Amino acid sequence: MSIECDDVSGLTPTPRSILDTNGKSGKSMVEFLSYLDACTLEQRPDCIIWECVSKLDSFRQSNVQERGTDVVKETSAQRGYITEFQKEIDNKRKNKKKIEDEGTGKKWPSMHTKFKDQHGIDDADLCCKQLMWLKEQLQTLQLPKREVEGAMLTFAALRKQRQQDIVLKGVLYVCNIGDSITRMRWKTTHHCLLPRKRYLYLTEGTVFINPGKQFLFALQGLSPAELYGLQHRLSCTECQDLLGNAFTSNVIAAVALAVLLFVLPGK
Repeated sequence: MSIECDDVSGLTPTPRSILDTNGKSGKSMVEFLSYLDACTLEQRPDCIIWECVSKLDSFRQSNVQERGTDVVKETSAQRGYITEFQKEIDNKRKNKKKIEDEGTGKKWPSMHTKFKDQHGIDDADLCCKQLMWLKEQLQTLQLPKREVEGAMLTFAALRKQRQQDIVLKGVLYVCNIGDSITRMRWKTTHHCLLPRKRYLYLTEGTVFINPGKQFLFALQGLSPAELYGLQHRLSCTECQDLLGNAFTSNVIAAVALAVLLFVLPGK
């Protein structure tokens, strides 16, 4: 049973008791207890595995005055269960050696070095005429060093794979530079448009990143008329968060229209 962390996490602005049904954490907990109460002894599970953030085991003083694990133990005991908790420690993460880059503690440089080795990319590959042009264009966008280097390496890998310069005339390439180097790729079809991700677009003589909220929604197929009511009320960040819903609504509309045009008339 996973207790929602919304009102338990140390980052939440709304700390609540895990029995407070006004919060998501309390609602999920109380609903599960109600489910147990509705079961006969034979129907109840033999054991329950509880899961939540580590903050559940801390005594929270701000407006709550409870230790969540104690509440779970008490309510479980009332229903005939003996409960114990064990804090899971990620030893891999704890003991992982940090890779230093210019004193910032970043680990992406080692990932980029590994990518270069895997694809056999050397300095000559990165200093060819097409890559040097791309580098100049990327520097005008004032992107973080990680994104610039990632875009260069993945483009060099694509060029090395094709064993020639990439033809840009009449073609638009898209790179998901908001991802790590392990997921970053140049494609002629758009990557899955995820909230708050940055994408780089490359065509003949032009390099640009996703420029604004109208562009973001247009990629999901919304018309200018549909965008008119949104573009003045929503920030770019809010637009990015709504992109998934925008895509879903268009799919549903297309399916509904197909049913009306091709399925219902035949009946």
